Amino acid sequence: GYGANCVVVGINTSGSIGPNELNAFFSEMSGILTDVRPRELFVVWCDAAVNRVDELNDGMDLENLRKEGAPGGGSTDFRPVFDWVEEQGLRPDALIYLTDSYGTFPSQQPDYPTIWGSIVAGATYPWGDVVDVTVRGK
Repeated sequence: GYGANCVVVGINTSGSIGPNELNAFFSEMSGILTDVRPRELFVVWCDAAVNRVDELNDGMDLENLRKEGAPGGGSTDFRPVFDWVEEQGLRPDALIYLTDSYGTFPSQQPDYPTIWGSIVAGATYPWGDVVDVTVRGK
């Protein structure tokens, strides 16, 4: 069965995110698919705006996504991902945002759990839980 209903993963695709960081983000998404087993997994690619949204069902979808690459490269604004969730009328079991922590945060905490997957050790976030993400090759 499924371990969660809906999970949204926000991916920071700003100019400060390179191939090593994206590899770490893909590893985290693989773990989410394997360990959490969500019924729906939306990946929202965002720099200063939402650039693309993908729905993943399994590891093969993830590999196809890796081949497609990440859109973006501009500055960082976290708000569009939270706005997208609201516009879709979703109430995710969790929103997991994979990022380097540098950007504009929403002024209010959403009414669903938020986990910041941070590639910057010791970075602070205005709310939510923080999990350190290791980047290899740095």
